[in-house]
Amino acid sequence: MRKPGFSQKITIAASFILVLGLFFFSLVNYFRMQSQTHQDLQQEIAATSEAATANISNWLNGKLDLVKAVADQVASTTDPNAVTELLTLAGRHQKGAVTNDMHYH
Repeated sequence: MRKPGFSQKITIAASFILVLGLFFFSLVNYFRMQSQTHQDLQQEIAATSEAATANISNWLNGKLDLVKAVADQVASTTDPNAVTELLTLAGRHQKGAVTNDMHYH
């Protein structure tokens, strides 16, 4: 077998350097993309958690406002039949809200 000439040695060395450079370039890009993907995922999880927290808070505050309104109405009424009717209506509203929440979510 014949020994490679000078130009063949240069070509082989340049090819090796090119492949090595592409490998390191790919490796650096891989780690950058991995880091960016991790950061994006963390931000998305945080945003989703904040949205869920806000929705639960709004739902509970709505229920609290309803209870306060019924309590105010009951406190301002002396008629026992009116109190019973208010509590019955509030109970129906609560059951309907739970049923509606379950159907839509």
